[in-house]
Amino acid sequence: MKAKIGKKTKIQPQSTEDLWLLAKIIKEGDVVEGNSFRRFKTENLRAESGEKKHVRIKLKTENVEFSENANKLRITGKIISGQPEEFVQAGEHHTLDVEEGETIEVEKEFNLYEKKMIKESQKKSKKITVILVDESEARTYEVGLQGVKFAFDIENHANKRDPKKFQDEKNSFLQEVADAIKANEIIIAGPGFMKNDLKKKIEDQGKKTWIENASTTEITGVHELIKKGVLNAVFGEQKLEKEFEALEEFKKSIGKEDGLSCYGIKEVEKAVDANAVEKILIIDELLRKNEKAEEITKKAEDKGAETIIFESTDDAGKQFKNIQIAAMLRYKQR
Repeated sequence: MKAKIGKKTKIQPQSTEDLWLLAKIIKEGDVVEGNSFRRFKTENLRAESGEKKHVRIKLKTENVEFSENANKLRITGKIISGQPEEFVQAGEHHTLDVEEGETIEVEKEFNLYEKKMIKESQKKSKKITVILVDESEARTYEVGLQGVKFAFDIENHANKRDPKKFQDEKNSFLQEVADAIKANEIIIAGPGFMKNDLKKKIEDQGKKTWIENASTTEITGVHELIKKGVLNAVFGEQKLEKEFEALEEFKKSIGKEDGLSCYGIKEVEKAVDANAVEKILIIDELLRKNEKAEEITKKAEDKGAETIIFESTDDAGKQFKNIQIAAMLRYKQR
């Protein structure tokens, strides 16, 4: 995402992930301006049959909807102003359809969560393609800001009991998988040797691959790779991987009762005031909606603490959702 935060922030989403993020950042009451089309009404023509005119619309947001199937963000609200004036009626409703590469201007005071998510999207906007393969199937997943998402699977119909057809059917399966992958950089993992054969097929198409071990082709296989640090090692720091690492660190501390972690708003605030916090762990919903939680997080950052924001819709966030807010400490508190 391209954005420079100010009183009027120009934002250009670069991917569907950015559009999804904007749906969480733009709220009811925010003022948004962008290019659009509006039907020109005349006395002799109904609105739905009028000629479409290109306009610049500024509206006060009432509803925001992200359509993943259409790769589009729809921002609906009442028109404040627009150009050309003869084609724009202030007070009427209008919907701005925002797609990848389009620039909008947002007038609002961004809170801590919103600023952090914009910065996160600027660091990373591409998805990581992971193929988990074994003797029976290949399952493809995409890992990004939204977490782990299943893409598609392809079954292997090669049967070792029919040696005459086995090799041809196996090659056909591998070729089908290789042809279905659009990404140029892919992590291939699985429990057996099929991943090595698939690696060769995909690299024959000029694409770059990394081989790793995983115990299953199910989504838990992707979680294995995340927890092992594979995504970080291959593609640099990834948000979801950071969430899992922080969650595991917190669980271990609680399990050992080592006194180097705490949770709940009151306990975390107490630790922040004592300058004991090394990391704040917080669910996105709490940071977005709770002013006290935002105040504590900002105070901790001002004192040098790192903030890990868990997305409530991804796998690590679902595990952390009941905790809401926690802290990893530099030292034990009395």
